[in-house]
Amino acid sequence: MALRAGTFWFILITVGLDVIALGIIIPVLPSLIKNLIGGNEREAVHFAGMLGTLAAMAQFFAAPILGGLSDRYGRRPIILISSLGLCIDYLVMAATPVIGMLLVGRFISGICSASIPTALAYIADVTESKDRAARFGMVGGAFGLGFIVGPALGGFLGDIDLRLPFIVASCLCFANFLYGWFILPESLPRERRRPFSFRQANPVGMLRLIFQQAAIFWLAALIFINHLAHQVFPHTFIFYTQHVFAWSGKQNGIAMAVVGMVSAIVSAILVKRAIDLFGQQKALIAGLSLGCIGFAAYGLARSPDIFYLAIVINGLWAISGPIIQGLASSRVDAEHQGQLQATFQSLRSVADIIGPGLFTGVFAWGISQTPKEPGAAFVLSALILMIGLILAHIDNYKSSKNGTSAPDHS
Repeated sequence: MALRAGTFWFILITVGLDVIALGIIIPVLPSLIKNLIGGNEREAVHFAGMLGTLAAMAQFFAAPILGGLSDRYGRRPIILISSLGLCIDYLVMAATPVIGMLLVGRFISGICSASIPTALAYIADVTESKDRAARFGMVGGAFGLGFIVGPALGGFLGDIDLRLPFIVASCLCFANFLYGWFILPESLPRERRRPFSFRQANPVGMLRLIFQQAAIFWLAALIFINHLAHQVFPHTFIFYTQHVFAWSGKQNGIAMAVVGMVSAIVSAILVKRAIDLFGQQKALIAGLSLGCIGFAAYGLARSPDIFYLAIVINGLWAISGPIIQGLASSRVDAEHQGQLQATFQSLRSVADIIGPGLFTGVFAWGISQTPKEPGAAFVLSALILMIGLILAHIDNYKSSKNGTSAPDHS
């Protein structure tokens, strides 16, 4: 058990470094797109959506392959290859003189980001079933911490030079590769590995797990809805604050750092407390409800004070993600943890394919109206998350009826 505790912290550091690298480029990527495209806001918004869709499509096809390979050869090689690939991706984006090269960079990023489920499977390998929701919450905390440091640093560096954040992100990913090479141990013993199958290692084959394991069907649907609602952030957050508040890169970096801080506190501290106090199902419903309210507040915000209040309210939504992961992981056997996480990543990738065009299109439509409605995309996210609430209630009913629900501590 001591080994398990240690290996969890190793992977937490790995995830944190990757997220910091990602966070660094978020405040400056819209500005780089505008710069390369000639300053047209609506055209830049649509191109940002195209970039997001391309990365998501690459991730959609790569996730099941990497998930299957991690079940066959172990988690560590996949994580190492991913870190090195992201290092190359950020260098490409730092050096590109033309907008088209960003497409190459985002394609590489999509493939390498498909290793996220491998990291989650790693955690499932080294964590007892009853502790997984809390541990996934701590991973959410690592994501939050990464988005505290990353965007703040990226906003500061971007004001010095628009390309500098991409160079720093590349260096961080290379450092992560070296850390993994010399320090990160393997989590999946050889006796628990299973053969790799191309028949299963494709998006359609991977999604079969959802139908083969009835206990995770509604949770899988909720993963998709949750992630689709979240797509409003990477694709319209910066455009929204630039349009409504005329914020600089540094101001956006600070705002995103606050988003990360709230997410880190909620994920690392409040998830376990909410579960202990209310039980997993009730805590899940509460998190989704607060997410709906927060998105609506974002959409209606016309002052920085209201916008920051929305960040806090919506941040409590972070309670829901680790609970969904923990519930699903506890309903699947050990040999299929990699496939489960890759399946969920495939669903997220479908949301990633739909989300960029959907939310950037709604944002572009909103700012073209009279009067303008720049918050329309956030309101849409609130409506999408309401569907998630319905799915959570269905899963609660079905799991209680079939005896697969987690114990309620309320």
